[in-house]
Amino acid sequence: MAELKFHGAVKPADLTTPVTTDDAPKGWVNRDTKVSFKATDTESGVAATYFTVNGGVQQIGNAVTLTTDGTHKLVYWSVDFAGNVEQSHTTTVKIDKTSPEMTVSGFEKGSLSDALDVVPAVSIKDSTSGVDDSKTQVTLDGKPYQLGDTIQLYVLPLGKHTFTVIGSDLAGNSASKIVTFNTVASIEGLKQLVTRFAENNWIDNAGITNSLKQKLENNELQSFIQEVQVQSGKHIRNESSAYLLRDANALLNN
Repeated sequence: MAELKFHGAVKPADLTTPVTTDDAPKGWVNRDTKVSFKATDTESGVAATYFTVNGGVQQIGNAVTLTTDGTHKLVYWSVDFAGNVEQSHTTTVKIDKTSPEMTVSGFEKGSLSDALDVVPAVSIKDSTSGVDDSKTQVTLDGKPYQLGDTIQLYVLPLGKHTFTVIGSDLAGNSASKIVTFNTVASIEGLKQLVTRFAENNWIDNAGITNSLKQKLENNELQSFIQEVQVQSGKHIRNESSAYLLRDANALLNN
């Protein structure tokens, strides 16, 4: 009987599944995002790569582009020509293309007596990625302002002022809110400042305090100015007298 002989090695069956990776970005992004899948199989080769988006229908392909805000769940796997099916992988893509919403309150009247104190209320909201508090910037007339601090309007020059808030979300979207307001002098405001300075002992004589109030009550601005000038550095602190004289002269000139 003839002996059968075989020449050459018999190639073993492919029992190894493909390996697939993705290039999904880490963290939040603020743009349409293309995710590519790279599959390798050193034996029979890659037949196809499959994926689903947010639990939807199974798709076939090597890439997918996501365009809507939110957290997207990608599940993907590959199959080789030997029929080996890879264990699925999961990744997420977080997209936020919408800037935060901002509101500022406290300056609604537009023109404010300089005798007032104001604590602006600032709200920054972002319902998708969230607010990045580390990037919030607030300025008053271009100078840094600490949220929650009281603004004593009399220390500002009379006239127009700008309150600016710049905020960002965790995806890098930014927004700004600019509010303008005016500080104005008035007889009533001067009365309030005299009372305030007396309570702080910046006007340290009750008789002078009453005299200044009476002159304002009678609209005697020139006499008010003269008394403040005489008492400046004596019974009225220099800084306080400067504010009183500024407002009185502004009213007199108008």
